[in-house]
Amino acid sequence: MKRGLLMLNFLLFILIVTALVGLFIRHGYKENRRLVVETLKLSGKRLPQTLPHLTIMHLSDLHFSRLRVSQEKIIRAVVEAKPSYIFISGDTIDRTADLKKVPLVSFLNQLAAIAPTFVVSGNHETSSGQYKKWMQLVESSHAELLKNEVVVVPFDQTHITISGFLEGHHTLSNEQKEKLKFSSLNLLLAHHPEKFLEHMEAFAPFPLDAIFSGHAHGGQIRIPGLGGLLAPNQGLLPYYTDGAYQVNERPETTLFVSRGLGNSRFPFRINNKPVLLKVTIKGTLK
Repeated sequence: MKRGLLMLNFLLFILIVTALVGLFIRHGYKENRRLVVETLKLSGKRLPQTLPHLTIMHLSDLHFSRLRVSQEKIIRAVVEAKPSYIFISGDTIDRTADLKKVPLVSFLNQLAAIAPTFVVSGNHETSSGQYKKWMQLVESSHAELLKNEVVVVPFDQTHITISGFLEGHHTLSNEQKEKLKFSSLNLLLAHHPEKFLEHMEAFAPFPLDAIFSGHAHGGQIRIPGLGGLLAPNQGLLPYYTDGAYQVNERPETTLFVSRGLGNSRFPFRINNKPVLLKVTIKGTLK
């Protein structure tokens, strides 16, 4: 009798565990495909308040060919946002991807037809064994690959700068920094959020208003009240995973971290939907 009861309890335990694993997989499968658009704001302290606002659509960590959100859904959401500029902060491809089978150029061209599009590399491009080819493909598209450089962009009666670091780089040459002198707004694309302070130092003595990063995948599994569970280069319970951040000693710079769109080795997102960040920037200078 006891043996039969133990066997029954064991089978019940197995059934419960199997059901929970099944629910976990089903939920993760759905989470991978549910795109959300989240809006954040930035005050442009050197931008005249009389100027129109800027809208940045921030994409990150597409991880072609492990992207599970449909490209059509992404393009449609970007069109609806009516962005001034589109930023892609690295890991457009997964390191396991075959570039010959990835629709990278056509996707970038679709984005660039909506608004000027700027791209930097991440760790997956550099570790794919196809980095040179990847750079050639991006440069053949209508998007602009930022290679440790500053691009000056006219904006109404003033101008702003859009800069970008390639993977593994965190400095600007003096020639590039000269372009920052008279800018009303300085924006940076850089893949790694944990390099936040290094990126700010690279701009000294000039101000850096905002950094756009990804890499952390939102911590992969988001725990209510705690945030992300695990992120590369940050470990357990990472800090920079999702949203807007400031560091006390450098409050003039805001770090925007995207949870990203695709997946890498870990195939599921839990409580962590793929995201497009819509950042609106409004001048406050009187």
